[in-house]
Amino acid sequence: MVQHYYMVYIGPLYFIDKEAFLEKMRDYMVKQHREFIEHIKSTSLVRQFVSNVNFEPLTTSYNDCIKAVKGFRTFHIQMVTKNIIIQANRHAVDHKYEAVSKKGTGGSELIPFLKNIRLTTEQHLLKKEGQSSCPVHDITYCDN
Repeated sequence: MVQHYYMVYIGPLYFIDKEAFLEKMRDYMVKQHREFIEHIKSTSLVRQFVSNVNFEPLTTSYNDCIKAVKGFRTFHIQMVTKNIIIQANRHAVDHKYEAVSKKGTGGSELIPFLKNIRLTTEQHLLKKEGQSSCPVHDITYCDN
């Protein structure tokens, strides 16, 4: 839930080719958590505000948050590698676990999928002049 929260609160962080999968993962959350994420998604204007204010210390702080999320994603990749990939390969004598090490539970290629999410997170750093480096920065979840 923490990753989903940061994705919608400090974002929107766009994962154009991954958005449907990430939203589907919310179906596995406790109902109250899912509703909380949806509420934050529909009301958060943090990225838009920081971009519009064009105040360098605020942009720097926002970018520090994005970098922290990227760091968390790096740690997540390490934990998945250590606790899923390596363990699955260690116990793949009868190849029952081999699929898990190559494909995530949602059928995606696990490590490339996670690395792509991390790269996309990094691409959401705001430029110092307050303009987004993300090609879809002007789209917000709040557009109705």
